[in-house]
Amino acid sequence: MPGSEYTTEQKTENSPDYVVMPDIPDNASPDNGGGSKLTGGLSGTRGKFWMLIGAGVIVLAILISLGYLLFTQQTESVTQNEAPEIVVGKKSDVRSQDSDSDNDGLNNSDEAVLATDVNNSDSDSDGLADGDEVHVYGSDPKLIDTDGDTFNDSQEVSRGYSPKINTHEKASDSEKQTWLANIVKYGIHEPTISALKSQPTPESVVSSKTSVYSNGFYNYSIEYPPELEIREEQSGQIAALKIAGSEPAEDIAQELFVIALAGTKETLSLKEWAETQYSGPSHELVELTMNGEQVIQVREKGGECGQDKTFFAKNNLIISVTWNCNTLAPLEPYYQAIVESFLFKS
Repeated sequence: MPGSEYTTEQKTENSPDYVVMPDIPDNASPDNGGGSKLTGGLSGTRGKFWMLIGAGVIVLAILISLGYLLFTQQTESVTQNEAPEIVVGKKSDVRSQDSDSDNDGLNNSDEAVLATDVNNSDSDSDGLADGDEVHVYGSDPKLIDTDGDTFNDSQEVSRGYSPKINTHEKASDSEKQTWLANIVKYGIHEPTISALKSQPTPESVVSSKTSVYSNGFYNYSIEYPPELEIREEQSGQIAALKIAGSEPAEDIAQELFVIALAGTKETLSLKEWAETQYSGPSHELVELTMNGEQVIQVREKGGECGQDKTFFAKNNLIISVTWNCNTLAPLEPYYQAIVESFLFKS
């Protein structure tokens, strides 16, 4: 009011409604409270600074947590791709299908397709293993008598007849040749082995038509059927018989039947020499007479593919006829026919 005294400043039109920072009087000093007002302003600024720092720490912690979660998920995804979940029983089921539970030459999955008995090696009880009927002889593993001629399949095979063709004629040379090739390729299984051994006469299986091989190096001869063919190396120092038409073995000594020099006996008898070479429980020695001559047969026992050897002596020389896999029973008549035909020429 005019004429009145007062100390409050009047608000001008441009004056703000609030004070951002209080003015410090020129005469302010630590003693009159000015320092106190300045200190309070700085403390507020520090508070805001630490609040910002705290907020930053919280944001950083959140970001680190999110990054860890994302990294963990990616790691689990990669691990799952590298090591997929294993289904219990799946692998064993596959292995079961690929195995041969009854050891008949057919795996379980093949038996399921053919409707044969996976737990019976001879589903039709005809004396031939299921796998041998399918892979070797081409007969029906579910029929006792495939060709319906009143003879069961094993009787026909063991006597040299075809189990597939109803005829009075023996199996053809080409069919027997196929049997031999398949036997070497797929092997032979029980009860086929026992069934064929029950018919031990070579002439029942081996063709009566034979060829003669004469060896000029050691001066001997043998006869062999058309299912086999001869090959020789080193001018006849080693001769071998293989299945006709088959690929020769890289090493002639690995063919089915091999004829070669076995050694010299000097002053020993043939039996004494054989005993010095093949003694022990793993070999069985038998002394025989063939074509008026003493011979020694040695059978290697045990193992998946042992050897049979027949030794012939002339003067000091000893010649061996070797069958390289004596577990393939259907080949035994062929081996016996060869050794029984062996002759030294005079």
